[in-house]
Amino acid sequence: MKKRLISIVLCITSIMLCIPVLAAEFNDVPNDAWYYEAVYYCAEKGIFNGTGDSGFSPLRTISRAEFVKVLANYEGVDISDQSYNGFIDVETNSWYYNAMAWAKNEGIVSGTSNNTFSPNMRINREQLCTMMYRYLNYKGVEISVIGDDSFADDLDISDWAKESVYAIKSVGVVKGVGDNRFNPMGTATRSEAAQLMMNFDKYYAELSKEDTEDGTEDTDKKEENEFMLDDAVVDIKIEGLTKNYKFLHVSDAHLTLTDETDLPEVIAHQKDRGVAFDAQVTDGVKKEDRLANAYKYAEAEGCNSIFLTGDIIDTPSNGNIAYLESLVKGSSVHSAYVLGNHDWTFSYNPDEYQSGAQRGEHIPKFQRVFDKYEEDGSEDLWEDYVDIYEYDGLAVVAIDNSNNQIPNSATAILQNYASKNIPVILLLHVPISVPTMVQDVSAMWGRDICLGAANLAPNATTQRFINYLKSAESPVKAILAGHIHMDHVDDISSNNDTVQYTLGATYQGAARIFNIHG
Repeated sequence: MKKRLISIVLCITSIMLCIPVLAAEFNDVPNDAWYYEAVYYCAEKGIFNGTGDSGFSPLRTISRAEFVKVLANYEGVDISDQSYNGFIDVETNSWYYNAMAWAKNEGIVSGTSNNTFSPNMRINREQLCTMMYRYLNYKGVEISVIGDDSFADDLDISDWAKESVYAIKSVGVVKGVGDNRFNPMGTATRSEAAQLMMNFDKYYAELSKEDTEDGTEDTDKKEENEFMLDDAVVDIKIEGLTKNYKFLHVSDAHLTLTDETDLPEVIAHQKDRGVAFDAQVTDGVKKEDRLANAYKYAEAEGCNSIFLTGDIIDTPSNGNIAYLESLVKGSSVHSAYVLGNHDWTFSYNPDEYQSGAQRGEHIPKFQRVFDKYEEDGSEDLWEDYVDIYEYDGLAVVAIDNSNNQIPNSATAILQNYASKNIPVILLLHVPISVPTMVQDVSAMWGRDICLGAANLAPNATTQRFINYLKSAESPVKAILAGHIHMDHVDDISSNNDTVQYTLGATYQGAARIFNIHG
């Protein structure tokens, strides 16, 4: 399948300024060297810098830190506020820190382990291709590889890198090293990296030209893809995992559908709520169409599952439930669902909001949608409100914390996976409160509305669960949540490598692909 997500793109070939930038003369780049053009091409555009004393060091191998800085230079945006402190071998005052943080936060790079980046390691050829390919994905461009013209040393290319290598090869950015070999573990010199970046830039400039000729608006804003989702890609490497998984995360679609069987007060309430949500949408896409497109996107991407982290519907109206069921049961992609605070309760009556009676009445509707039954056919009531999806070497645990508390069994479930050394992806609706997000959340909602906030009075079970998540013993590698209607990427604790990813509202187009691999 060829899918080029609407790309953009401003003329990135002159991204720093609208006029040429003259580079200084490099005393170690002879004008008859094969890399002369590439070095000065990249230097004039601010992609590469010299190495001091009027030199470029063309024959010196390039490190992972240097190439991340090259990509940040190429992007040409202010990255001074970017931060990511999940790598123990990266100092916050290092010259490449903000570039690394930007690239990590945007899914362009991953570490060499769960908590190391190896900045000084010589970057190899398959890593170079992977970073460039992920950068294209970040910019909204996907490449289809047609044919099976593989390299003679294809078996030497890491499984996680093959898609990137052949994609970058197919557009002429990288070539073999002779005898149709790729040499994936071979290192690259600064001059070779400059040649690759010149090839890359020329390819990207042609994309920009094509989009402009096709009438695509020339803008530096990442546009929505063909599924009308403002997607992002996150790459998570888990040591020991032998299979690759892909998941699509959506949250807070807040559907406001009703039908003739709904009560008049429900219909009136959802109409008013729908108007309020629609006023926040700038592209005119209906909420129900956005959710349907998310399922189409997950199918097109070959996702193992679509993660729905709550408030997918705004209230359990008959119209909402029927539409949700049609999507879930009509899709070839598995749905993993965690309840949100709006999913199972009517909010038009404050006295009934999130009452036990509401929970008992409406949760069975979701059991029918997601076929949650005991073997005898009776509804299992999502016992203790925890659902588990097991993959080979990986567990996805969905915990209902829509009432701002954690069920009793949750910590024991995570401890069980820790004892088996099985990594966990945790799905919540309400994210864990961490200092780095409190200010933003409070600015939007008037207070901290995340799990563990003092104003929400976490009970002892909830606090014990939070403490365990932040401990070195926790098997959780990533937490995916919604609720706050904003994108946030935060470390949970300095004691482990768990990262929490909150997602903006899907009714406004937010979505995120997670590539999880060993």
